[in-house]
Amino acid sequence: ILDYFSYIQQNGDNNLANISQVNGNNIGVILQIGSDHKANIVQKGNNFQAKINQYGFNSDITLSQFGSGRRSIGIEQQNYSGNAPPITIDTY
Repeated sequence: ILDYFSYIQQNGDNNLANISQVNGNNIGVILQIGSDHKANIVQKGNNFQAKINQYGFNSDITLSQFGSGRRSIGIEQQNYSGNAPPITIDTY
């Protein structure tokens, strides 16, 4: 079971993004538009999907998926004030 798909697109300045995938059927997507965003996706197991969109500036999202079984998570954060708290999601 291998089928990795990773996609990172960044438009803006000082954006950081990381996708780490182990085992199979993992899909991770990060799109960041604006500046000073941080995004991290960690997937270890089988049958995952994840998606992170960030707009504005100064957003921070971490998404971790572990174990086996179909899962899908989508997050979209629009932060134009710069005051959004970090978001962390863990699934096991």
